[in-house]
Amino acid sequence: KNLAIILGCDEALITDPNNNVLEGGGENAFSVIDGMLKTPPRNKAILPGTKRALVLEIAGKLGIPTCEEDIPLYEFISAEAAAFSGTWCGFEPLGHLYWYSTEKESNYNQNNAIITALKREYNYVIKGDNRVDSHLTEIQERVRTRVEIR
Repeated sequence: KNLAIILGCDEALITDPNNNVLEGGGENAFSVIDGMLKTPPRNKAILPGTKRALVLEIAGKLGIPTCEEDIPLYEFISAEAAAFSGTWCGFEPLGHLYWYSTEKESNYNQNNAIITALKREYNYVIKGDNRVDSHLTEIQERVRTRVEIR
């Protein structure tokens, strides 16, 4: 991540030795390819991520097809859209990706319907307005359990 910042980027994208996407410097990675939300499988060297699991659960409730499989970097950079999830960033679309060794780049569609729906519902679940008509209320109640600390 420090090298990415030195090079003028906001974040690094970590890959395995075969150039399959693993995650960001502190976030889980997602891409939208042919209308499917893809993320690397948990058996890879990634943090399992509670927010990653939440995004996949929300996608399932919304009927968005998901796939946990290797995502070659060349496929990730050609995706319709991409996003990161994590405790610090929440669920955020990626705008631009630059692959230094090949000089390939991508400008992602940050208004992609899948990414937009996931971001909206993720934000509702995490910091929502407690609307009762949502099909995600059960998730919100589980995720936002109130505690008192004295």
